[in-house]
Amino acid sequence: MNELNLISLKNGEKAEIINLNAGLNLNQKLSSLNLRPGKIIKKIATHPLKGPIIISVDNTTISLGRGMAEQIFLKKIT
Repeated sequence: MNELNLISLKNGEKAEIINLNAGLNLNQKLSSLNLRPGKIIKKIATHPLKGPIIISVDNTTISLGRGMAEQIFLKKIT
């Protein structure tokens, strides 16, 4: 399987979450934001200078720090 993390996804691309490589607390935080395996996300923007990553999931816009984004692994939807 060709998986990539959220940081590697380009702006405007859609992908399905396949794995959250995080500890218990971060998994709970991501789950509370409706980010879990099987969900389709769209990357909206990447802010420069190590700023946050902006995504959309289920018509909700979410801003994630890069540390969180690195733990979300995806399968790109073509």
